[in-house]
Order: sequence, then C-alpha cells, then structure tokens
Amino acid sequence: MVTGATSGIGKEAAKMLASDGARVIIVGRNQEKCQQTVKEIITETKNKNLEYLLADFQYLGEIRLLAEKFHTKYDKLDVLINNAGVYLKRRETTADGRELSFSVNYLAPFFLTNLLLPALKKSDSARIINVSSLSHLGAKIDFDDIFSEKSNQHPKFAYRRSKLALIMFTYELARQLKNSNITVNAVCPGGVATALWKTNNDLQTKATRLIVPLLKTPQQAAGLLVYLAESPEANNISGKFFALKKHSRFRNYNYKNTISKSSPESYILPDQKKLWQVSKELVGFG
Repeated sequence: MVTGATSGIGKEAAKMLASDGARVIIVGRNQEKCQQTVKEIITETKNKNLEYLLADFQYLGEIRLLAEKFHTKYDKLDVLINNAGVYLKRRETTADGRELSFSVNYLAPFFLTNLLLPALKKSDSARIINVSSLSHLGAKIDFDDIFSEKSNQHPKFAYRRSKLALIMFTYELARQLKNSNITVNAVCPGGVATALWKTNNDLQTKATRLIVPLLKTPQQAAGLLVYLAESPEANNISGKFFALKKHSRFRNYNYKNTISKSSPESYILPDQKKLWQVSKELVGFG
C-alpha cells in the first residue's frame, strides 16, 4: 500500500513496485486521479493487480473506513509506505480545528499504521516506510501547543514538526515491534523535482524553485522507498533514518549507504513515548 500515490514520489514508487510484479494498492483522496493513476500504471507495467482506496487524511473517519475496507478484502499486508503529505502556503485547519499539516503528515500515518498492524503482523516479513524530511532538523515538539495554535510562525514550522514527529513515531514503533516480523524505518528523499515547490511562497522556497530543474527526479527518490520495500538487504534493518542528502538528478544514487542520523530531539526516549500517548488520545485509538 502506497499513500499519496497519485503523483510525485508515491506514484513512481507504486509504478516501480508494480513493475516488479507486486499487487499494489494506491491511496489518494481524489477518485478521478486514483482511477487515472491505476489505469496509467497498468498500461505501463502490464500488471493488472492494482486498485485504489480513497481517503482524505484530514478526516480520521475516512482513515478508519480505509482500513476497514482493506481488512474486508485482504488478510495480510506486506508493505506500507506512508508517503502522503502536505506543505502549506498558510495555516489551515481540519474540519475539527486541528492544524492541517501536523494532522495529515503525522497523525494520519500514525492512525493508519496502527489500524493496519493486524494485517502487517500476518505477513512473513512486513515493512513500514515513513516518508519524512531532513527539514525536521532543529524542530521541537511543543506538547503544550501540539497544533501550533499559540504560534504565529510560518506554516513551514508546523511541517517541520510533523516530520520530526513521524521520525519519533518510527523509532518508538520499531522498539515496540522489535521481536516481531515487522521492520519500520523513516526516509528523507531529499530535494526532488515535484509539485511541492509550487505550493509555498516563502523566500527559501522561491529561491529553490530556480534550481528545481536540477533536482533529482521522483523516480530517483522513489528508488530508496522501493529498495527498503523489496531488498533482502533491508530484511533486518529497523528503527533507522535513511536520507538522500545529495539532490542532483545527474548523480547515481547508492541506496545501500544512506542510513543517517536524525536530529538529537528525535532520539529523546521520554518524548517518543509521550508523543505516542498523546497521539493515541488525539485519534481515539486503543
């Protein structure tokens, strides 16, 4: 299962997995885009074992329904790639008033992963891959202001916190699953030429747009996700952060040597455990 799979890195990862013969479930929020993506991948790969599930990740009810639909049709899940995310021009909130980027980028994959754990545990060797970002460096989780309601900061800071939270979740989940058949890792695909750069107008983003044609392609970035999803070399690697730190499309990337250090804040064990508990309460899980 690949979330956020109707464009960019998610779409390319789904296409690569399908090319390798996998049964792929793409997840998106727009039915027309999902249908078109499935059709396109089937045409290109000749693999007809593709389908889609719909969910808008700002709504917890839709995430729960997605998981229920999956469990109705399938007994097990081998790979979950939590790729869906948003990067906002201005502060936006969900229908229940929660800051949108933290909700979609972190709470949604936290909730979906926990709902799908029973199916992942039935796999002989399951893998969870959480798409984070090196932009988490320097970010901190404010447990007294988890949705940035008291802050007037640019929305990019909420984005950075959401990516930090996703890494902390990865480490805590990996620890909980240490003696299981499931590995869980976080990745940063690095600078990639995707539509993400069109969605923000801060000075740094405007400057980066000038070099977008030189950034690595979505295919190059997706290669790291597929490596972690399929490679026998990744069988026993869990609780790690992988990062493609080079950004040029004119490089050849060696995915084997990309294990990196995340921020010091991400390794604070009490904060990982506190975030887990707070997240459970926020999604009403367990």
